[in-house]
Amino acid sequence: MRHRLAALLGLGLLVVLVLWLLPRAEHSGAAPEAATPPMPASAAADGTAPGAAPTASGGRNPEAASQLSPERLDLEQTSLRGSRFDGDLGFAQDAPVRPSLSLRQLFDYVLSLVGERSLEEIRAILAAELIRLGASPAQQGQALAWFERYVRYLAEVDRLAPALNGLDLPARLARLRELRQQWLGADMAEAFYALEEQYQQYTLERQALARDAELGTAERAAREQALFDALPESLREPIQAHRESEAALADAAAIEATVLDAAGRYAARRERFGEEAAARLELLDRERAAWQARVQAYQNERARISTQHREAAARQQALDAYLANHFDEAEQRRIRSLEAIGEL
Repeated sequence: MRHRLAALLGLGLLVVLVLWLLPRAEHSGAAPEAATPPMPASAAADGTAPGAAPTASGGRNPEAASQLSPERLDLEQTSLRGSRFDGDLGFAQDAPVRPSLSLRQLFDYVLSLVGERSLEEIRAILAAELIRLGASPAQQGQALAWFERYVRYLAEVDRLAPALNGLDLPARLARLRELRQQWLGADMAEAFYALEEQYQQYTLERQALARDAELGTAERAAREQALFDALPESLREPIQAHRESEAALADAAAIEATVLDAAGRYAARRERFGEEAAARLELLDRERAAWQARVQAYQNERARISTQHREAAARQQALDAYLANHFDEAEQRRIRSLEAIGEL
């Protein structure tokens, strides 16, 4: 119910914030294996070995992609079917590709195929997307070299996951920052993780304020506001939207729990959310009441059938006939699911 209210009020929770900014061991689960020896932190800025020129295959055989089966490179045969590529290069014509958050998004998009496609196939899919984006051969090579460095970093995080999980949150985040600097280099770590690390630090400092028993309510609120004000606008906006969404959900639940008559609920919702939202919520109330009435009728019929038919097969046949006559297929599945978990 709370999620439907959020949709009706136009106050969705911040999916992007969750995906980008929540503290996590990057790409938990099986990380893509590093197919070549680890790259030292002193590697060239484009991610290639010192003195090596980047190639369109990120330092690998440039013919490898063309030798892979087209079916293995078709996203419609994967869990990404129907989706669009996330992220971008953000490059200017004939300009070098620089690491950016949108580039990380592009890498993360193709790496979500780990477990469905081999790493070599994922590289080929990325290479094909770079061509589609209009990247020159030099730009393709640079981007793929950054990809190799990112893959190595993720593999190292996966290797160290047991040790990282044994640390408390501040120590774990500090260790991840060290690994990013070591494996990605300062520029790439900054571009890929600066916003995430700022949000994590903000969260840690808010938690510290919440634990400080010596702070009064007003002083704690003032310090929390100062922390919020210090964030960049790109973080403040989604956090504020999340706060407003949570407040709206809480208010909607309170109105529903405390105002029992329909007219009173409509008036309270109109004052809090506006005329249009109040009307939609009233419609939702009516739809929910109608569903509950149909469910109650089914329960009554089920009780009647159980007294009239002694054999289980006969009872089930009568129930199936009632469901078929009064509920569509999706509703029948819902009824049976509710019965299976004891909700009816």
